[in-house]
Amino acid sequence: MTSSTNTDALGPQAIEHAEQDPVISALRQAEASYRQTIAALQSELDDERRRQRRDHASAESLTATVHEMLRSMFSGNVFDLVLKTCVTLTGATRGLFISAGDHERLRVRAAIDVDGYPSAPPSRFIIAICRAVLDTERVWTCNDLSALPEPPSEGEHLQSCLAAPVVLRGTLEGIVIVADKVSGEFDDRDADLLVSVGNHAGVAVENSRLQREVQEAYLSIVTVLAETMAARNQLEHSYRDSGARIARVLAERLGASEYDQSVTYYAALLHDVGNIGVSDGVLNKPGPLLDAERELIRTHAQMGHDLLRQIPILDVVARIVRHHHERYDGTGYPDGLKDDEIPLPARIVAVVDAFESMMAPRSYRPALSEGDACEQLRRGAGSQFDPRVVEAFLAVLNADKARTAQSGGRIEDVVPGLELLTAQVSSVATSEHGQVIGPL
Repeated sequence: MTSSTNTDALGPQAIEHAEQDPVISALRQAEASYRQTIAALQSELDDERRRQRRDHASAESLTATVHEMLRSMFSGNVFDLVLKTCVTLTGATRGLFISAGDHERLRVRAAIDVDGYPSAPPSRFIIAICRAVLDTERVWTCNDLSALPEPPSEGEHLQSCLAAPVVLRGTLEGIVIVADKVSGEFDDRDADLLVSVGNHAGVAVENSRLQREVQEAYLSIVTVLAETMAARNQLEHSYRDSGARIARVLAERLGASEYDQSVTYYAALLHDVGNIGVSDGVLNKPGPLLDAERELIRTHAQMGHDLLRQIPILDVVARIVRHHHERYDGTGYPDGLKDDEIPLPARIVAVVDAFESMMAPRSYRPALSEGDACEQLRRGAGSQFDPRVVEAFLAVLNADKARTAQSGGRIEDVVPGLELLTAQVSSVATSEHGQVIGPL
């Protein structure tokens, strides 16, 4: 039988003697200390791995943010993007982006979950933070705002705050403020992230500003061209603007997004710009058109499309202009689209354009009365026009008359900002517009 070497084979006295042996006791203490050291090192290693993963994720997020900011410089949403990025990267829950073109004017350009902003002007507390950043051009941090001599108001509900400058070529362009971290306090790492985003944001903001100036110049040129075309056609061309505003209000009533409302406005304003390729003799002919003349006039939709698509921000508008003579029953041109194949802004412009055209005098007929023009729209509902759009238009028209009688103000008083048109591509994907009741 093989003898056992473990302590089970030893007697009680031998075990007690072994436990009292100083060498064995020291070895056991050393083993315990070693295990504690290993556990501590393992914990530090795990923490370091988590930190590296977090930093790697932050670096990837920051890189993606920079690329997104560069893309967004053409879409008018730089401030919102910068603020959202800063809030996300720092683990904050609220934030403000405040522009500071000079040290005297502060304007809230974007806000996340801070009551009253961005429509309200900066409060005394927000101004004080901005002044601290403006004066030092350094990060400002406070993890207990209630301890400040002048804490935020109760309505602002801010508890902790981190603010950093947005600098472009040595000039301070704005301040990013993030507040109320989800867990823990704002630290140096958060400050570094905020400064890094701010440095890239300055370039994006400047590029966005320059791009907007170019876009406005383009749009001014095309708008003047559209007015010139309207004058050539001997229409009451003041409707170019008023009709476009009515189209925007109609788009809002029908549930279109703000972007699509803006697209509708500019499509209504520019839809006949392609008439530049049609001679005055044909446009203003007092009698019936010959087949060849009719075909020539029909090319203006394609010509308008080809002209407008050269301007990047008018690409979607150009597609609408191309189809502004499609009919709801599919018998229009150039592509014979029907029903919902014709995007909503196009169907809207079709109705507004038809109404305004009928109410303007032509070389071969006098202007129709408002009642007769409305009756023509009703007759064309379901064949030439989208019945839902016709119904909404008549409701808007009646509401506008009531508003005018009560206050003297008309729905045409509101124009969408150009920044809406420069927003990223919305749900409008194809073309828009129905045919007008008129010379064609």
